[in-house]
Amino acid sequence: MNIDSIREFVVFAKYLNFSRAAKEIHISQPAMSNHIAAMENELGVELVDRHEDIRITTAGRLFLSHAQQVLDSYDEAVASCQSIKNGLSGKVIVREPYSPGKAGAIIAKIVSDFCKEYPLIDVVMKSDCQEFVLDEISKGRIDCGLFFNFRPELVASDGSHVDSVPICNDSFCVWVHRKHPLATKASLLVKDLAGYPLLIARGARFQDLEFSMKRFAADHGIPFTPDYRDADSIRNLFLFESDEQAVFLVGTQASLVLEIAVREDMVLRSFDENASVIGSLVYSADNDDPAFKLFIDYVERNFAIEAEG
Repeated sequence: MNIDSIREFVVFAKYLNFSRAAKEIHISQPAMSNHIAAMENELGVELVDRHEDIRITTAGRLFLSHAQQVLDSYDEAVASCQSIKNGLSGKVIVREPYSPGKAGAIIAKIVSDFCKEYPLIDVVMKSDCQEFVLDEISKGRIDCGLFFNFRPELVASDGSHVDSVPICNDSFCVWVHRKHPLATKASLLVKDLAGYPLLIARGARFQDLEFSMKRFAADHGIPFTPDYRDADSIRNLFLFESDEQAVFLVGTQASLVLEIAVREDMVLRSFDENASVIGSLVYSADNDDPAFKLFIDYVERNFAIEAEG
């Protein structure tokens, strides 16, 4: 069985007539009949009832539903290859993550690897975004950006929906002062955060982080109380706004940065239970730019992970 035979069967199913179907794809009627018979022999089922009233069998209808998907995927793959062969170029704008965590490192690798394979496509990391990532996508300021604990029902302020590709599974740690009660607990659970405000930078550019922390708290059944501080970056928030009362949730990869930071009065505590979050690239399903479609397909094929929920 090959792609041409599958295409012949799909065309035949449209006409239910060997002669008309064969004429459309420019082969002989006997050849088409023989090709479909060979498919039936390979599959071990009858696809076409060739009695007085020619019709597609139950097995044939089932095969047809999948055959069209196979053809669509094949044609799209061929088109993508041809576009590269013909020198597809363009620009893809990715919102730079707000902190150098695990997902940020993966995004950097995605961009690096993609640019090596498709050098004619310019991938721009945009760091001066000031709005909620979903709104930036809906306004066309970026093509995609990082979002933690994404839910399919999330929409931008204009009501537009977005799709997502999960790219990493990270775990939260707690960064607190050595004198903080959470620093000395024998066993640390997420519910122990209840009653402690969580440190977060003030401003629109940190809305995504705040939203993710809020969803994380909701998923674990604890209230979310933010402790807003003024800082122009997450790194400066860590280094200069932390005090004996501060509690900050931080990913494991970002925690490596904190371990070498000059704040010996602060400590990292891991939870003694699963405290994982899923980082995803989110993007508009209506973005039909060829360069971006190639980019997101590359991410799905090479970097997507299984995400529960």
